[in-house]
Amino acid sequence: MAKTGGIIVQSCPNCGSREVGRIGSDHYYCHDCCVEMSELEGGLVIHQVEEDGTLVQIDDWS
Repeated sequence: MAKTGGIIVQSCPNCGSREVGRIGSDHYYCHDCCVEMSELEGGLVIHQVEEDGTLVQIDDWS
């Protein structure tokens, strides 16, 4: 379980995995589906990590 500001990340919101680790201040990474999460304005922003290391925001995730 990882905690961001007021948000507790118990599992990845993209794939449901519990393999979420902290990679920086308010930045987290899911080891199973390779997405990066960060807290922004009280919400969680999800980015897909591309092969070249760039981040692409995922607008529609469940």
